[in-house]
Amino acid sequence: MAHWIASATDEGTSFSFDKIMFVPGTSRFTHQGLGNAAVLETLLRATPDLRIILIGSSSRGDADKAVRRERAEALSEFLKGRGIAKDRIAVADRENDGAADAQLIAVARRGSWRDPLVPASN
Repeated sequence: MAHWIASATDEGTSFSFDKIMFVPGTSRFTHQGLGNAAVLETLLRATPDLRIILIGSSSRGDADKAVRRERAEALSEFLKGRGIAKDRIAVADRENDGAADAQLIAVARRGSWRDPLVPASN
């Protein structure tokens, strides 16, 4: 995860959290997922010029659109609750069509704070 943060540019670079970030079919963190969230918070504190887009993801059989979004929101709320500014985080969701097992994808971007952080539409 640290390498991903260090390699972020103004165009953005993505990181896929593994399939055990959340309890299957829910937006509740697993123990490992909670640890990943804490590591991300630490890295964000160390890189104040970085902003992220959190994209809830699921395979077709895993969760519906609401759960995908709730996953991204869960990490967003965790980070905000630990003092990461809300204008550094955007939230989106998408179905991954079985292409990956990731339950959450994060895109990190550096660049101008004047430009709004807007996720691409699905």
